[in-house]
Amino acid sequence: MNEFITYFKQNFIGYITLLLICWVVFLTDLVVLFIFLLFIYLLTDVVTRDSRKWIPLVPATLLFWSLYILLIGLFSLIVFRLVPLISVDASHYFNTIWQDTRVFLFFLIEKYQLSIDLAALKQQAFDQLTKSFGQAIHIFNNVSKMVAYFLFAIVLNFLFYREGKQIEKVFTSTPNSLLAYIYQFLLARLQRFYTYFRKVMGGQVVISCINVLLTLVVISVLHIPHKITLLFLVFVFGLVPVLGNLISNTILTVTALVSSGVISALICLVFLIAIHKLEYFLNSKIIGAIIRLPMSVILLSLLLGEVILGVWGMMIAIPLVLTIKDELEILHPPKKTSQVT
Repeated sequence: MNEFITYFKQNFIGYITLLLICWVVFLTDLVVLFIFLLFIYLLTDVVTRDSRKWIPLVPATLLFWSLYILLIGLFSLIVFRLVPLISVDASHYFNTIWQDTRVFLFFLIEKYQLSIDLAALKQQAFDQLTKSFGQAIHIFNNVSKMVAYFLFAIVLNFLFYREGKQIEKVFTSTPNSLLAYIYQFLLARLQRFYTYFRKVMGGQVVISCINVLLTLVVISVLHIPHKITLLFLVFVFGLVPVLGNLISNTILTVTALVSSGVISALICLVFLIAIHKLEYFLNSKIIGAIIRLPMSVILLSLLLGEVILGVWGMMIAIPLVLTIKDELEILHPPKKTSQVT
């Protein structure tokens, strides 16, 4: 026990610094920037390192610049095409859902001779219209903020890639200093988290893309409106392990019910069940060997991540839990030296 107390005393500053950084990121809402940076760094890592297995003769620098040309093109597409399109389509989506819900309710009222207060319904319609306008502004602001974070993430990733050795030299120029210790401590934990994030998110991106393709087929066959918004939601929620597919396909089923009728909703419900079973199979094949956590722990982790950080928290919940688990498992008092493990 005394050895563990000694170990914590030796690494107390490192853990306090790590907690302070996490606290600042949480308070300043920089978690979105952090996640964008993780995804872009992951993409850079795949392009410049993993792709060398198939194209070993192409220099990593050329691959890196090719990636950034594509990222700049993607950023331009997002800013000038996708952001306005999603903002308008999302606003129409919420308004259409409300209008279709009213039509559906009137159908039920006429069929089953139900009573309803028309004045109250008109007031609700007016309130919903006002709310939809506010939602459109809110969505536009959020998307604009995410675009800005995406741009910052691209720039930061570029600087980290080009100046990685210089950054390390600045913080470790004096090997036995407190600055070098904190840098090595934080870098070791960040690398461990990134390793799990790379494995988990790599599998989730594959699963999410498969889900988007299948969803595109279904909504095209059923002629469900607002395809862009729905596909965007399916992809984003698809990055969340286990629960993401359930959330996105529930939204799809509700949209089909109020927009296209009961038959379309039933087809979407069958699609939801089929995709859910397919995701279990893909999870077991792609990331099942990586997570190795009980389902109860996974669900609690996702719930806690959603409560703290929303959808973004659900994306990093599993890698974070695996990192903490790994940290606690390898936590031991050093035998010969007090260097960071």
